[in-house]
Amino acid sequence: MLYSLVKKGVGPKAIINQVADTVVVVGAIIAEVPMVDQIDIKQIKTGDMVEVDGDIGSVKIVGKGN
Repeated sequence: MLYSLVKKGVGPKAIINQVADTVVVVGAIIAEVPMVDQIDIKQIKTGDMVEVDGDIGSVKIVGKGN
C-alpha cells in the first residue's frame, strides 16, 4: 500500500517511528521512503516541520507548529 501511495504522489516524504514494525520497514525500502526509528517521538508535535536524514538516521525539528 505504501508503494502505491508513493507512486500516486500522495505518500509520505519520510517515516519516523519510535519502534518500527518489520512490515513498515520493508514497505519503506520498497517505496524508497526514508525511515528512522528509535526516535523519541514525544518531542515532535503536530504541525512541526522536521528534516529527516534516513542515511544517517537523524531527525531534526526545523520549525515549530501551533
